[in-house]
Amino acid sequence: MMGVWLLAFTAWASPMPTVTMHDQWLTGRPLTLSIRYHNATDEPLAVPDLSNRPWLVKFDTIDPEGVRRTVHSTEPASDANRPLVLKSGETRISRFEIPTSQTWAPGVATIRVVIANNEALNRPVRFLADDAIAHRHSARPVDHTVGPAPTVLSVQRNGITDVFVEHGDRLQYMTRVSEPINASATVVRSERRSSQWITWATTDHPLWALRNDPHSTEREARPVALPWPSARPCGTGATVASGALTIPVCIPSPTGPITKTVAAIVSPRGEASFRTIGSFAPIQILTNVDASGGAEFVILRTTGVDWAWLGDPTITERPAFIQRAWRGANATGIAFTTPAGSSSAAVAIETPNAALPVIVPSPR
Repeated sequence: MMGVWLLAFTAWASPMPTVTMHDQWLTGRPLTLSIRYHNATDEPLAVPDLSNRPWLVKFDTIDPEGVRRTVHSTEPASDANRPLVLKSGETRISRFEIPTSQTWAPGVATIRVVIANNEALNRPVRFLADDAIAHRHSARPVDHTVGPAPTVLSVQRNGITDVFVEHGDRLQYMTRVSEPINASATVVRSERRSSQWITWATTDHPLWALRNDPHSTEREARPVALPWPSARPCGTGATVASGALTIPVCIPSPTGPITKTVAAIVSPRGEASFRTIGSFAPIQILTNVDASGGAEFVILRTTGVDWAWLGDPTITERPAFIQRAWRGANATGIAFTTPAGSSSAAVAIETPNAALPVIVPSPR
């Protein structure tokens, strides 16, 4: 089942705009949609400049309680009425929020979008309460401690999962999966404006990946082939500066026990490669993206803690940089920390015999 309404304007002269709006949303967040123009001709084509003239777009709404409203931006006293000229093959996408929709109660609303007095068909959108969120996951670099990190939400209903990304009170629809899944965010440095990867597993495949590219007109999840039977991701992934996904994967031997840990690296184009980060079974793995844009993994195992770093670009034949960070057989857990006066990552190691954790700085 498609989760997005594609509304075509039959009354519109060429070119025809396409409105993309998801059929389910969460209460308390404004409903967003996009309006797309595409020039499929060989000649330049004039279309309305909706980003700079938002008053051309009007929303007729019926909220879940039956209240009708018409909402739109106020038209200025003077309008230059300048169209936007698209070159052959060019696309322009304008994004809008429907005012007041964040106050709607759970239930089914009806939306009609009107562009320059040309109407689309009415479309229903179901608003769900927060108890439909089956899983939340966020991830951030260890030195980013201010402001909320984007949170990946897995919203489950009727055996399917809609994946959203939440930025504060703003919601962005990502994709629909035809079974219950728990999607995970990857660590990404927001100042680099890299397109964050989102990952999950299904019953028939251990690793799916979706790149949240804001400049793309379509998002397509891709299965990542792991060339070992029963191999599974075993930690949070990272989105490095080049845009590649880097995620730890544990590989069991034919007899069952895990004997190797690798970093699976998927480029934005989809090519996959693998680099060893440990010849053992990890108890816990921490993930970070440092200021240079490279991925680092801190790995707790039965005999101590190792620190692996993969510089950017991560796709290379060179082995990963791996160094001992701490040795001991009784650690119970690890967590990232930033020592006072330092911006470098360190790890706090919990041990049963110490009241305070052991703080170990990065070996690099």
